[in-house]
Amino acid sequence: MSKAAITLEKIVPQVLASIALSGEYPTAFHTGDAFSHEGMTVTATYESGKTADVTEDATFTGYKMSTTGIQTVTVSYTESEVTKITTYNISVNAPATLTSITLSGSYPTEFEQGDAFSSEGIVVKANFDDETSSIVTEDATFSGYDMSTLGKQTVTVTYEGKTATYDITVVEKQYYALVAEYSGKYYAVNSTFDNKKYGATIVDAVNGKVVSTQTDAISWDVITGTSGVALLSKDQNKYIGGSSSKTDMTQSTSTIWWSVDDKTQGLYIGTRYLSCDITEKYFKNYASSNLGNGSYSNVTKVYTFSDGYTRTVTAGNWGTICVPCEVAVADYAGAKFYSISGKVLNASNEVTSIVLEEETELISGMPYLFQADEGAKKLVAAYTGAAVETAGSNNGLIGSLGGTSVAAGMYLLSNNSIVKAGTGCTIGANRAYIDMSQVSEYTGSEAGVKAIFVNVDDATGIEGVRTTAEGEVIYNVAGQRLQSLQKGINIVGGRKVIIK
Repeated sequence: MSKAAITLEKIVPQVLASIALSGEYPTAFHTGDAFSHEGMTVTATYESGKTADVTEDATFTGYKMSTTGIQTVTVSYTESEVTKITTYNISVNAPATLTSITLSGSYPTEFEQGDAFSSEGIVVKANFDDETSSIVTEDATFSGYDMSTLGKQTVTVTYEGKTATYDITVVEKQYYALVAEYSGKYYAVNSTFDNKKYGATIVDAVNGKVVSTQTDAISWDVITGTSGVALLSKDQNKYIGGSSSKTDMTQSTSTIWWSVDDKTQGLYIGTRYLSCDITEKYFKNYASSNLGNGSYSNVTKVYTFSDGYTRTVTAGNWGTICVPCEVAVADYAGAKFYSISGKVLNASNEVTSIVLEEETELISGMPYLFQADEGAKKLVAAYTGAAVETAGSNNGLIGSLGGTSVAAGMYLLSNNSIVKAGTGCTIGANRAYIDMSQVSEYTGSEAGVKAIFVNVDDATGIEGVRTTAEGEVIYNVAGQRLQSLQKGINIVGGRKVIIK
């Protein structure tokens, strides 16, 4: 029969050797203050080398908060009848006089109209004449703001008769559109609710922005929470609701949460997505299998509103444009834009064509030519930044923001043709004309850069456009292939192009 081995462990009693103080704790007080050692850690060290935090069991004596001067505080800790002590000094001063308050921290200074005011993150510090200070944020008051009024406002912070100020700005509340796309057209949810469905309004949109068509009926307050987003109408103050099992929509004064698809950014409840029947022009909550099929739109997303520019165009036709604000690379649709690189002269020093170079963004106040995309019916551009008041010019292309008269001899883009202006000609707002005397001569020195040649001839319009691009063959009169247009006679597409 085997015997079990028993191991006896010798228990060594812990003998207190010393205590020590650490941390950041107050050492300056005023008479009448309550004593505090907040922030202090009392650490016991034993003969074995082990340590322990004994702050809660330590005692503090030796101070008298009614007496001014330097005082010694005794900290003691007893364990197993062994007591260790240490000391530190505090100063107790006569009541100081408050001289000022100062503000610091990171706190909100911009609010939307109707928001609740918040000073979260601000630190209010009281400063005294004895060069001491204390944090009094919780006892300070804030006044002078009106969250219903737009613009810059001054907030006054007050503590015991002393004040400090800072500025906030109340901006117009941002509302959003709920937009679904179908075959290049955009449909926004409007607040008309009838027979368990919401109405649809056709809008101009590009790159997640609804352009120049904001109305209360299609404006929604999109409230973000941990459960998703809630959609509150601006004009009716009611939430959009939907079913997770059928197409029916609901309307409620209580918050209803929608999920946002991580991949498509589409709004959905359960497995059903908010989508537009573009034939009937209403929104319901459809199964994901319907999206983009038949008469059903793609998913509905949250769009912002943007100032911008729209113009009806004819596919393939040309025009001029000059807008007051910048238009970023992705913020336009329906056309390609061009600046003038130069003019081409013949042997008689007459302008035969102008050369265009494609641009990918529009600079505020600068003029451009454009060609409407294939299949396009409308040019849509969303603005960025502040507007300029005066139009500019670029290599002979002269812009106008409000419309202007055009002197005889200038060139206009009219009926898809570049023609010389006679007397009494004008252009409308956001257009441009060409002053050929200011257009530099095209040298064709940049090999491989795409260039579009547009004939300048009273009888030949923009229909005569020719393009040179990377890989297109250009020859001289000797039949030698060239990398780019050179001075003299060039053969491009079987036609002579003369560069002086």
